[in-house]
Amino acid sequence: MSRHQLMVAIKRRRERDQLTQMEVAREIGISRRHYVRCESGQAELKLSQFVAAMKFLNITIMDLALDTLKLAPVTPWDVAAAARTLTAASRKSLVEFLMRNYEDNKKGG
Repeated sequence: MSRHQLMVAIKRRRERDQLTQMEVAREIGISRRHYVRCESGQAELKLSQFVAAMKFLNITIMDLALDTLKLAPVTPWDVAAAARTLTAASRKSLVEFLMRNYEDNKKGG
């Protein structure tokens, strides 16, 4: 999954929550202009800023992975709820499966 795909997923979550670019930018400590450029793929967030945005939007890496996979009608919350019942090893296997599936889909397989 590319950085741009991750930012598209972040943008969708921001819009879903009816937050402005300014609100997210202020929360993660950057200018609105830089944040706009990041959402459009013209610039990149530092890892710490990306993590801060995820925390502010209350989303996980699993949420982003599922958003980029477009697994409708299963929601990220469905998978997260189910994953909470699994052992740590099973959760790891689930994430590995999702990422392999994503890579296979990306290759057209």
